[in-house]
Amino acid sequence: LKSIVLRSNRVGECVGALFVKKEKFGEFEAPKSLKGLVCYYSNPKSPASVKTSEIWRIGDITLSDEVCGTALEYDVDSFFQVNIEIFEKAIEDIRTKLNPKTKKVIDFYGGVGSIGVLVADGRALEIVDIDKDNAQMAKQNLAKLKLDNAEVVCLPGEDSLDSIVTDSTLIVDPPRAGLHKRVVQQIAEVKPKQVIYLSCNPVTQARDVKILVEAGYKISFAKGYNF
Repeated sequence: LKSIVLRSNRVGECVGALFVKKEKFGEFEAPKSLKGLVCYYSNPKSPASVKTSEIWRIGDITLSDEVCGTALEYDVDSFFQVNIEIFEKAIEDIRTKLNPKTKKVIDFYGGVGSIGVLVADGRALEIVDIDKDNAQMAKQNLAKLKLDNAEVVCLPGEDSLDSIVTDSTLIVDPPRAGLHKRVVQQIAEVKPKQVIYLSCNPVTQARDVKILVEAGYKISFAKGYNF
């Protein structure tokens, strides 16, 4: 055994992902309290609980939560904020500060699309994420919400530089390592009308923002959220 991840939504449904160190692991009856359970082989050479391959799954490992009045789907592996009340505060601030003149919203490191779909408000939307499971869940959310003027790109941010265009609001929510240097360079060169940077590491955020300020951007709003 390596680890188990459990996730629940606001109504108390729970799903799980079991990570094990062997490529074969016998299926067993999942607890009735779980809506679904998936078992992954995770390479024992890595201390992290990353999925190398799927061994088996029981039931449905997807959940749904309402954020700012919109139902969004995600699964046990998805990037999705767990503190929804605080996330909603961040979304409301983004909505308030969004440049009304931009025609497109680009959601980099977009996960299941939980920021982009909530703030695009009729604009064209492009969600970029490296993880194929996140991208698939984002496509499902776009389909369920009938957002026809939207697309999902499953690529690393640094390989999707052409998506960054001038007449746009670019939203970035990168991992703790911050933005890839090629992404920062592209932003500085192309200069989208607006950049919204949600960060879980203020140190790397400060590093990236320093370059953007030197390229001519001005900080118009900053706020901390205790997720």
